Amino acid sequence: MNIGIVVADFNGEITSEMLGFAENEASVLKLNVGKIFHVPGLYDVPLGVRRILDDPEIKGVVVLGAVITGETGHDVLITEATAKTLQTISIKTNVPITLGVIGPGASREQVVARKEKYARNAVKALQQMLSL
Repeated sequence: MNIGIVVADFNGEITSEMLGFAENEASVLKLNVGKIFHVPGLYDVPLGVRRILDDPEIKGVVVLGAVITGETGHDVLITEATAKTLQTISIKTNVPITLGVIGPGASREQVVARKEKYARNAVKALQQMLSL
């Protein structure tokens, strides 16, 4: 089964590793990563997902991102807006989209500690949704 992965490249040293973990987990679960789409940041992810979904062979999408808390509430705003938009896309297209997004409210140390778990769990969740 073909899946897509959209990677937010902001905090790219972390999200590039998350991509590797996700690809590995997809291989273990016998899912074919048919498309990978990189976007500048988490806010740009929904458009990346829509572009991947232009391919009818893609049956689900994993989203990867790392949102580190700063001095303002920007991390909360961006994460909530993106999650809501992705939920809307999923419902309208009837295609599962899973979130391997760390944050909001995460420190750099927390993001680093969670990157593998979040990436792998997003792929596992997608597999579960595809089997429904």
